Amino acid sequence: MLYNLGVAYYNLKQFDEASQVLAEAADLDPKPAEPHFRLALIASERGDRENALLEFKHAVERAPDRAQYHYLQGREYFQAGHYERAAASYQRATELDGREPLYFLSLGNARFHATSYTLATGAFQQAAALDPNLPEINFLIGYSLRAQGRFDEAGASFDRHLAVAPNHVEAQANLGYIAVEQGRFAEAEGHLKKVIAEDPSHVAATFDLGRARAKQRDYPGAIQLFERVLQLSPDLTQ
Repeated sequence: MLYNLGVAYYNLKQFDEASQVLAEAADLDPKPAEPHFRLALIASERGDRENALLEFKHAVERAPDRAQYHYLQGREYFQAGHYERAAASYQRATELDGREPLYFLSLGNARFHATSYTLATGAFQQAAALDPNLPEINFLIGYSLRAQGRFDEAGASFDRHLAVAPNHVEAQANLGYIAVEQGRFAEAEGHLKKVIAEDPSHVAATFDLGRARAKQRDYPGAIQLFERVLQLSPDLTQ
């Protein structure tokens, strides 16, 4: 009864009352995972990451086979910047429920932030296999491939993304970056100028356009662009 009363308070967003009642339920019977899970959700809603992680830990210990618990624990770790721990929690969620694309998508994000780019690509590709219509999935695959220097594959992924989201500025910017790296300067300028026309303060596109000009020995043009970069981002060490 206490647990269900706590859930009712939670659904009404009366978090103080919910926390008190759920804590009483957990004290009366420490075995069930549900009160700890709800307490974790409340702490997360309040931005109390320390208690959210503590309560998710209790919930996972009591119900280790619930994929959602591991996923939400991973999300809390990710928001705290603990990417390796987040990846471990997301990985466990995918092992318990291999049909949920969001788990693989989150695993890919955590691995990417942990600089495990090859593993990130694999997770993103598994998410895409489960749901090819996931927003941004081809962009994320492309970005993780770019981080590995697999430029041809990355470019193909960005192209696939632009086929369904033709105004995606970051995909255009990344195609421009790849074209600069591969020495296709006319193509690079086409992509990067589109980005700058859409967003004149786009630092990366302006910088890459400057690199393209410098590689073509148009030094006055490069200097003009790099000066613009420094106006936009004075601390950019490159």
